[in-house]
Amino acid sequence: MSKIDDVLSAELHEVKISSEHFTAAVESHNYLPDEFPTHQIRMLTVSLGGLSEGSLEGARIPLEHANVRLSEMRRRFFSHRGSDSEEEDAFDVPTLERGDALDSSLISLLSSISTALDAYREQARSELESTNTSDFLDIIPGINTESQENIGIESQIAAFDELQQQANEDRNSSNSAIELVAVSAADARNSLASAEAEASSSYVIRGWIRKLTRLSADSLMLLRKSIDGLSVAGGVAYTFYKKYKSSVSNIRDSVIKEAQDWLSFISEQLQRAESVLREESQSTEDVSFGIVRSIATQKFIVTADDIPFAISPMEKDLPKIGSIVQFEKEFSDEKILAKRIILSKSHLIINKELVPAHKAKEPLEKLVSEAIKRSMKTSVPVG
Repeated sequence: MSKIDDVLSAELHEVKISSEHFTAAVESHNYLPDEFPTHQIRMLTVSLGGLSEGSLEGARIPLEHANVRLSEMRRRFFSHRGSDSEEEDAFDVPTLERGDALDSSLISLLSSISTALDAYREQARSELESTNTSDFLDIIPGINTESQENIGIESQIAAFDELQQQANEDRNSSNSAIELVAVSAADARNSLASAEAEASSSYVIRGWIRKLTRLSADSLMLLRKSIDGLSVAGGVAYTFYKKYKSSVSNIRDSVIKEAQDWLSFISEQLQRAESVLREESQSTEDVSFGIVRSIATQKFIVTADDIPFAISPMEKDLPKIGSIVQFEKEFSDEKILAKRIILSKSHLIINKELVPAHKAKEPLEKLVSEAIKRSMKTSVPVG
């Protein structure tokens, strides 16, 4: 486990400040779209805000993940002022404007993340791992985090945060046992917060959720070992252990197990999401219909049943984001991909739902009727 040097630490501190400013701007904003991912932003802030307190190895993945997800938020929810974007998603018409105060705080955060990644690369003396692999381009259905089976993870994240602060207050440069507890608790908190941020997404990137949960599992194992080291160490470390014995023992015996159970729950939900895709691929229909969406620079197709399909790499000239398309499905390397994608005029988007044209009359009439009623309520009588 490597220490973060002063240069990277300074950049990560700037990431922390920028993420806190962005979260504050989100919380104080007068109007946000219904689907704006406030919970995901809060979890990313928890992760980003604690990276300087963790290890070098624990910093890269949360930074890269936040860079992908925050860039996607900006593209999805912030429109270019005074212009109609060629890449407008009809399911999520942006209602926030580029260049406003909220967008400026997001740009500042993305810039600080980019600089921190450069500083990481400099200290690690290595190129950042490419995410241009089939796993990182593969989109799967969202995870049902509201299931009764989900024990949640926020209380465990808070417990690791408290332990990290306690250890940080008591450690000194000569006590490696307490320092290891502080760093490993920070890594566990940061990686789990990033995993929760990805798990709460409407559509999950297979590669990111796998990488984040693996990092979280490794961090929990190291944290348990570091706590075990306290109980057998002498001097200042044992004094710290006795001082916080009740909370430290609870984390070692209960909280870490609860976090591991949550990771197992996420793994089960991923398997369910993948089985949904497999069942969908076995449909007897010759063609399917959907709308083109994207995460970062990766386009995918979402059907009327809200099932996302990654696009075959053989497809080159893809329709723009927001286009209604028809496509065929293929099973390749254990993944279900969309192929032979062409524009379709047989469906409409009504109230963010994909509706066959021959079934559009009733929902269109309802939409017009509701618009008239709203207009009558907001009109001002004259005379």
